[in-house]
Amino acid sequence: MNLELIQRIYYLEKEIERLESLETAVGVSGDSALTLIETQHLTAQAIALSFQNIPSTYTHLFFVGSIRSLRVDEADLCDVNFNNIAIPNAAFESYVSYAFGGTLNNADNTQRLTTGWFAGTLCPANMFTPFSFWVFDYADVSRNRQVKANSAYGKDKTAPDIEAVTQTACGHWKDTTTAVNRVDFASWARANNMAAGCHISLFGVN
Repeated sequence: MNLELIQRIYYLEKEIERLESLETAVGVSGDSALTLIETQHLTAQAIALSFQNIPSTYTHLFFVGSIRSLRVDEADLCDVNFNNIAIPNAAFESYVSYAFGGTLNNADNTQRLTTGWFAGTLCPANMFTPFSFWVFDYADVSRNRQVKANSAYGKDKTAPDIEAVTQTACGHWKDTTTAVNRVDFASWARANNMAAGCHISLFGVN
């Protein structure tokens, strides 16, 4: 491993530590570490929550949300796509590591980005899945854009398989020509499955 690569890895590790420390330093003014750009809140079910015309003046993007699916199942997969690019698409790749019932699982979500699994109709009533989702260096076209998500929810509502699910997702967009200027969050089936009450806030990181 050459010195330049070692230095780059060290820089990225420190940058991730810095960004994670900012998650509790949220502000709404231009001089804040995190600046609130927009909040989407669904008053009726919808296909997606969409953030369009995102300015390119920040270093990273940070989303915080609480979502629930109308899919008749214990869980749904939240797809994330950039710049209105249809999913699935070979330009995307993501991986999810999740644990429930004392078992660790890993999944390769080919041709899509994701925040991970989130509550469906067979989860306890009115339970939404909270998540955070980072888009690193979203306007830097010199590299593949990397993403990282964390979330957790309670699976099912009846014994004996009531379980807590915790998960981390990571992925990348292979494009090196265009800044990320739009981000959409939707049900895996792309049906009208995002429930009323879902909300997501977008912050720009200085």
